[in-house]
Amino acid sequence: MNSQTQVIGFQAIRGEPYVQSKKLAGPPVRFLSLCQEHYFCLSQIAQALEISPTTLRKAFHDYAGISPKAWMTQQRVMLSIRLIREGTSLNEVSKKMVYSDYQHMAKEFRSVVNFTPKSMMKILKERQISS
Repeated sequence: MNSQTQVIGFQAIRGEPYVQSKKLAGPPVRFLSLCQEHYFCLSQIAQALEISPTTLRKAFHDYAGISPKAWMTQQRVMLSIRLIREGTSLNEVSKKMVYSDYQHMAKEFRSVVNFTPKSMMKILKERQISS
C-alpha cells in the first residue's frame, strides 16, 4: 500500500470488505452498507469516509485487485438477482437498486451475468412451473 492510501484500511470480515478511515474513529464499516447508503456512488462514499475518491479507488484496488466501480456493479447485480428471486417486479428492483431506468439495469446485468433481468425472470418462472 502506498503512502497516499495509508489514510484508509480494508479488511475482510466474513469474506467481504470492511473499510476504516484513519480520519474517522470507530470500528470498520461494511463497504456494501456504505454503497447502499450512498447509492453506489464512489464520490459520496469517499466523502462519508472523509477522503478523496482517488484515494478510495487506489486503496480498494490495492485491497481487492479490481476497481471499486467493478465490485459495486457486481454487488448491485447480485442484490438485484436476490430481489428478482424473491418475486419483486423489475420496475421495483430498478428503483430499489437506484438505477436511472430499466435499460440501465439491464445493461449492467448483462455485463455481469450475460443475460437480462427479463431473461432471468422467464427462467425462474419456467423452473417454478416445472417443479
